[in-house]
Amino acid sequence: MFSDDKLDMSNAEGLKRKLKTFFLPHTKFQFINDHYGLRPGKMHVLLAAAGKGKSTLARSILLDIAEKEPVLFYVTEESKEDLETQFAYNEISQRQVDNIFLVQESKDVGYELRNSVEKWLGYLRIKVKNSGAKVIFLDNITSSAVYNSVDAQREMILGLKELIEELDVAIFIICHAKKGIKNNEWFKEDDVKGSTQISITAHFFYAYNMFVVPGRGEGDAKHAFIRILKSRGYPNIAFSYDLQFNFNTYSYEGDKRVKTSDLERVAKASSKLL
Repeated sequence: MFSDDKLDMSNAEGLKRKLKTFFLPHTKFQFINDHYGLRPGKMHVLLAAAGKGKSTLARSILLDIAEKEPVLFYVTEESKEDLETQFAYNEISQRQVDNIFLVQESKDVGYELRNSVEKWLGYLRIKVKNSGAKVIFLDNITSSAVYNSVDAQREMILGLKELIEELDVAIFIICHAKKGIKNNEWFKEDDVKGSTQISITAHFFYAYNMFVVPGRGEGDAKHAFIRILKSRGYPNIAFSYDLQFNFNTYSYEGDKRVKTSDLERVAKASSKLL
């Protein structure tokens, strides 16, 4: 018999098995699979500089999930027409089309919702329930009209954490790095634009960096990779992930696990980070 103030370790083996159980199908991305997927009730955050390809990566992950499960795609910057053009290049399937439920903040979220985090969270709750989405993709939280003050940012992040736990869904959030980060600097958790509540609350926090490798007669090559800055409960921080880009479909088709120490040496030898 255990009371509320005592730990109950009678099912330790079962808890370990649960920790290593995939709740969604495997993705094409090892940096997600190494954490056993986009787990329900968990917040994944991707940090990157503006205009460097983070949305392209997010769409690649979204399409991978949408081949198997419904997803809610909340966008703050791009229009429906922009997305349709991009998805056309991505060679989107009808099954993926059917599984993507789009929310355009500029069109679907009015003044009243933008100025009340509580009402905005209520709106999002209805959208998730009606769509049956297993994952929410939010691109980009730092450019959201709701994310308009430090207090609103804190309320929004903590509210999203409660929401995904209540609905038992995962969330993948894209955010900008703050201004003033130099090209030769590696991102840290507190480099996020706005409140650092998002890096405190996130279960998994990824940094997307790009660096230039000088070419030999063929021009310089841009190289994108993921570093894991935070991995709550999973000891995979020693690894980074080399992203594989497909120029035909204009999307990322996967990644390769590399040692972070090896990647740092390559990046140091390159001309600059982007």
